[in-house]
Amino acid sequence: MEPSAEQITAVEAWLREAFPAATVTSDGDFTSESRWFRAREPGSSGAAPELVVSYEAFEDHPAERIVAALERLRAAYRLGAHPEERLMLDRRLRLVAAPQARSR
Repeated sequence: MEPSAEQITAVEAWLREAFPAATVTSDGDFTSESRWFRAREPGSSGAAPELVVSYEAFEDHPAERIVAALERLRAAYRLGAHPEERLMLDRRLRLVAAPQARSR
């Protein structure tokens, strides 16, 4: 099941708050059934923090529970400290290593 606009907006807002100087983008990847979120700093050529949220997490949990899990797991700190390591929020609201990048 594809996430609702409310769920997508909530995760984008959380990422904007965590990385205020960044431009936040997101898009769905139907092949891996996940939504990718990226916070890119203007003019930065380095790795941008990327968070992947599984469609299963969106299906099983409302927006506020997803955002609360990201806060509880200190996802912003982890993404900022190691932007080259993509993280995924799975169905059980755990942060795990994300699958390899899809083609952009």
